[in-house]
Amino acid sequence: VGYNRRFYKTVEYTKKFLSNNQHSIVKISIPESSYDNAKKQFPERLPKKSYENSVHMIDLLRFILGDINWVFHESVKKNNRYRALIAVGKSEMGNHIVLDSCFNSSDNFSIQVINDTKRLELKPIESLQLYDGMEVIHPTKDIPIRSYKPVLKRQLIESDAENLKPGFRSQAKDFRDFCDGKKSISATVYDSYRALQLIEDLK
Repeated sequence: VGYNRRFYKTVEYTKKFLSNNQHSIVKISIPESSYDNAKKQFPERLPKKSYENSVHMIDLLRFILGDINWVFHESVKKNNRYRALIAVGKSEMGNHIVLDSCFNSSDNFSIQVINDTKRLELKPIESLQLYDGMEVIHPTKDIPIRSYKPVLKRQLIESDAENLKPGFRSQAKDFRDFCDGKKSISATVYDSYRALQLIEDLK
């Protein structure tokens, strides 16, 4: 409910990167669990068709990019249940967004920002890698093909010194500042509503 991922240093870095790199393409992957799988894991607390992680990712997109408008979306179904969602959208900042949500995929939640030669990746959201350029790996006797490796320029890992869930400490400080009448970056009720609405628009 609290959207603590807004307070990750990896997310803060991504916001600054986007403000300095206009017209980026943003890719987001949400390998959500389908109702079938999630029901087995959380039978006592999962209402039907309720997806717990998607809303966090959509809130992050809005927090980083501003509001979103889907210009295309399609559902891939199997046995009358959703198995994948694909969408293309445009953000308030003017960035193009490509979303894939392949339910039960062997993947992790991720956000990628691509601008010219730079590629910033949050995968998972607690881990940030910034790449710029490609290193050529020439063929060898053991591997007789030429390959290319992205050049890592920077890496950030979200952590907390006292074993608190990442983001919770900064979120608590932000709430204290809000109570003192200072500016807050916490999600509002409207933010929560809008994130849910954007997910419902995809169905």
